Amino acid sequence: MPGREAVAYFGAGPAPLPTPVLQKGAEAFVNFEETGLSLAEISHRSQTANRILADTKAALTSLLQIPESHDILFMHGGGSGEFSAVVFNMVAVWVEKRRAKAEAELGGDEPKILERVKSELQNEL
Repeated sequence: MPGREAVAYFGAGPAPLPTPVLQKGAEAFVNFEETGLSLAEISHRSQTANRILADTKAALTSLLQIPESHDILFMHGGGSGEFSAVVFNMVAVWVEKRRAKAEAELGGDEPKILERVKSELQNEL
């Protein structure tokens, strides 16, 4: 079997990681920072998990020069979840634009605004 260095991977994803990264990850998966627990066994509500997330956000913010006006979200779902989120966001933007237009035309009459937006949703989406 060829060594990791001899393999060229051109798949769509996920991409291969450098061997030292995998080795460090493997260590953390067995005994994270000498806690006696695997990274997978630490509660997602613990101080350790919160520190990991904070450190990761700080590193990403620095590495990618993410401005303070933006936030980093850690979400499950992978690529399929991201594709769904795009559609949900587009629909939400469309609905908000229709709501704002109805509000401008109807004033603050919430029941009429809601009824108009519902009608437009049923007829146009």
